[in-house]
Amino acid sequence: MKESTFYKIWDKVILPTYDSLLTTHGKLCLPDCTAEEIRKNYNEIIAYAKEHYMMDENGVLNRHKVASAMMIAILKVKPIKKIDPIYYKPDENGHLLTWPFNEHLAITVALSLLCTFIYARVDYAFCGKPVSRAIFEDVCEEDRDIFASGVPITAKERDDWERELYQIRQDGAYNLLSFAHILNGIEERSRLKYFLKHPEIKPTHSNYLTDEHVEMLLAQDLY
Repeated sequence: MKESTFYKIWDKVILPTYDSLLTTHGKLCLPDCTAEEIRKNYNEIIAYAKEHYMMDENGVLNRHKVASAMMIAILKVKPIKKIDPIYYKPDENGHLLTWPFNEHLAITVALSLLCTFIYARVDYAFCGKPVSRAIFEDVCEEDRDIFASGVPITAKERDDWERELYQIRQDGAYNLLSFAHILNGIEERSRLKYFLKHPEIKPTHSNYLTDEHVEMLLAQDLY
C-alpha cells in the first residue's frame, strides 16, 4: 500500500474512530509510531497472500482479502493503548472486563474499505463504458442504496463480532481467508436483506462490468 493511501485511511478512518472511543471511554492513547507498524504488517500480509493463495502472485487480491489484511494488521499491532489501571482491574467476581477497542477499530476500517470497493465497482459498472468481459453477478445499481450509510450490520452483530475478534486475538489465530469469507458473507447478506425488505425492487445489473478492471481501480494504491 502506498504511504499516501495508508495515511488517508489513517486520517479519515483510524483517527476519527480513535477520537470517538477516547471521547466515550477516556484514558486511551494512539501513538503515531503505530501507523507505520500497521502499514508494514499489512504489506507483509498482502505479500504472503499473493505468494501462497494466488496462482499468479503478480495479480491483485479481491476486496474481501484486502479488508481482511487490514483487520489482521490492526489486530497484530494493537494501536490503541489503555493507559489507566481501571482497564486492568477485575470486577466484583474477579473477572477482567473485555475492552475490544482495537477490534472495534479493525472492523471499522475493514467495513470502510469494503464500502470503498463496492462503490468503486458499482460506479464503474454503470459508467456506460463497455469493457471486454462482463461479470456482474454480485454488482447491482441498488448497491448505492444498500451501502449508502456503510455496511448495514446490527449493533448486536457488531458487538458479537468485536468480542469474537478479541478472543481470536488472544489466541493469535488470524486467518486471512476466514476473515475474507466473513466479509463476503456480510456483503451478500446485506443485499439479501435489502431485496427481501423491498420485494418490489429487482436487482439492476449492468452490461458493462469486468471484475479484473474494477478491482484494479484501487489496485495501484492498495496492493
